[in-house]
Amino acid sequence: NDLLDLISKSRIFRSIIKGLPSRYNSNLVEVAALSGAFNQQNKISDDILKIISERMTEKYNDDEAEWVSEYEEGNGLTVKRKIRGVFETLSLGPGIFRSPDAQRLSELANEIIQYFALNLDKTNIFERGGRDYKVNSPCELVEAVLSEGRKGLQVQRYKGLGEMNADQLWDTTLDPDSRRLLKVKVDEGIDNSEVFSDLMGDEVIKRREFIQESISSGDLIVNLDI
Repeated sequence: NDLLDLISKSRIFRSIIKGLPSRYNSNLVEVAALSGAFNQQNKISDDILKIISERMTEKYNDDEAEWVSEYEEGNGLTVKRKIRGVFETLSLGPGIFRSPDAQRLSELANEIIQYFALNLDKTNIFERGGRDYKVNSPCELVEAVLSEGRKGLQVQRYKGLGEMNADQLWDTTLDPDSRRLLKVKVDEGIDNSEVFSDLMGDEVIKRREFIQESISSGDLIVNLDI
């Protein structure tokens, strides 16, 4: 039960990080949260900066160059390292420290940090079926669990049911013991025959015009590649 609770909270932790804008390095966000950086109201202490540097160095498993952390009001958190004369720099602007996401990450980190406390002399291991995974952070734990969950599974994608073999069609769609049927009710007062014809027909131009007009009217949000 303790492991299930830890995995559940780690999944939420990971999903928040995954939902952040891509400009934020996910490893740095995770390290900042676990180090207590999002607990600080105005400034990150030197002790926190030291922990961030150590966690980043451990996470990247880099013996060649250690990460160095800095914090400046107005600029946020910056970590950098120098490898073969070239600087690599990652940063978190001040905005993220005031965000609800950072607050939620901080709350979750406080609940699970006991399992991921920084100790460079020890490594947490997730073991299942004779396989070991190094898990020194919530995201690493979730990745290990997902990796184990995928063992023995084969993922296939189809554009339509017609591409499936008979046995695949039975297993995924037709078997009464496992299938789910959803009923879709269409408002009879609205005639959608023309829209259906435009979207499912052979004229690409009509589909494109429908998408463009829907985007302009705000009825549709879509990434359009024409």
